[in-house]
Amino acid sequence: MIEIRVLGPVEVLVDGEAVPLGGPQQRAVLAMLVAARGQTVPAESIVEQLWRGTPPPRPAASL
Repeated sequence: MIEIRVLGPVEVLVDGEAVPLGGPQQRAVLAMLVAARGQTVPAESIVEQLWRGTPPPRPAASL
């Protein structure tokens, strides 16, 4: 069973065991996708929200 927690610290548990998620940006992307509730989230939207107008030179590669 997979459990995704986004209230408080972003966490993912698989069969009750925590899964390493990486840094704050990886957690932010996961939270955005969870908040979309199964809807497609365009990469451009994620880039804009993550880097707020100052994306890296190749943002798609960073995603």
